[in-house]
Amino acid sequence: MVATGTIKGITLKILAAKRWKIIRINLLNNQHRLKNLNYKIHQLADLILNIEAEMRTIALWETTHPATDSLKSLAPFCHDKLYFHQWLQWVFLPKMRTVIETETDMPATSDIFPLAEYSFQKMEHSTQQLLQLIKQFDRLISRH
Repeated sequence: MVATGTIKGITLKILAAKRWKIIRINLLNNQHRLKNLNYKIHQLADLILNIEAEMRTIALWETTHPATDSLKSLAPFCHDKLYFHQWLQWVFLPKMRTVIETETDMPATSDIFPLAEYSFQKMEHSTQQLLQLIKQFDRLISRH
């Protein structure tokens, strides 16, 4: 009986040690993911601030809030009610600020650069810096 108990004790200790090692490895992996997520969130916050600053610099920032029904459009990018730069200001930036503040609902991918490039083609403003910031945003979000 004692030998069996000792064997079971050793077996339990070995199983517990293996389980602890697995738990520890999982915790380290989660810490690494959280560290990367925090870094990504800080980079994202910087980009959002820079996008807003650039929009203000090139006079694409509007002081008049669009009609409420314009913001409730079901069309992608509210393209039936808003210009792309209005969507950036009134829909995209507030949504991304919420994502940053709550650290939830982080999009898995982003590909808004092609639409931004198309939308800004005929603008009088120099939008090259803004386009570069949007491209950086897409890359940052889509990086895993």
